[in-house]
Amino acid sequence: MGRTRFRNATNSFEGALIDAYWSGWHVRGFYLLPLKRFPLDSASIDDNERAFDRSYSNQKFYGVYAESEDNAWKIHSYWLKESDSEELATKNRDLFTLSVDYSKSFLKSWKYNIEAIGQTGQARQSASTSDIDNKDVTAWMIHSHIGKQINESTFVRAEIDAASGDDDNTDNAIRAFDSLYGLRRFDFGPTDVYQTFPRSNILAPGLRGVTKLNNANTIMLGYKGLWLQKVAEGQEGFLGHQVEFRWRYQASAPLRLELGGAYLAKGEALETGAYPDNSMYAYTGFMYSF
Repeated sequence: MGRTRFRNATNSFEGALIDAYWSGWHVRGFYLLPLKRFPLDSASIDDNERAFDRSYSNQKFYGVYAESEDNAWKIHSYWLKESDSEELATKNRDLFTLSVDYSKSFLKSWKYNIEAIGQTGQARQSASTSDIDNKDVTAWMIHSHIGKQINESTFVRAEIDAASGDDDNTDNAIRAFDSLYGLRRFDFGPTDVYQTFPRSNILAPGLRGVTKLNNANTIMLGYKGLWLQKVAEGQEGFLGHQVEFRWRYQASAPLRLELGGAYLAKGEALETGAYPDNSMYAYTGFMYSF
């Protein structure tokens, strides 16, 4: 779950949050009803029709997450429960997701982080009304990085992201990781609009460097190699090479300008799809804080 940017519509929720401090841990509990964005059908969207978003009592998202006082440990737990109704078709997901995140600095200039996520429960393969088969879900995701502050202005890190996939939709199990209401930005691309890769069925090692040129200018360069974590028999698994760039300029205390982009040199797994050509993406952004 994260705050979206650069999207036409953001994830929104109705509900309650409770913050507490207990035995050296900052704890937050939440109970939310996700808002469904309307209109849903393509014809209404193409005609620029308008409708109020709304939530449904048969789709609930709740959990608890805690952070240690030194910010080294983060433990997040999420429950998503949904069911079909006359107005809302769902995958009937009944999922529990647990994340354990640990960060540590060592040898003065080195830092590392690891996050392991497990997911279990039941869901259907699709939201189709004809799909009534509940399948057992067993999925996982891992993120880790290790980096070094090589001088006063530059930090470089090696990173890896991996999430389970499923190469057989006909069996009685779902192994593909469901990112729920998480974001693809940061790890897999420059903005939320650039949604080339989901956090599912992926293996992506890479390198990333951030340099603060001065008090106003910061540059980030990143590279990722991308593979499918699970490949169906007879299919290709290499997705490609991705290079990412971002420049930020702090024009004043409240105003920040941003320019960035990504280039994806597609591998064999994408060369056989509907869009086999390499992809290039660029964006500009302005953020005014008040």
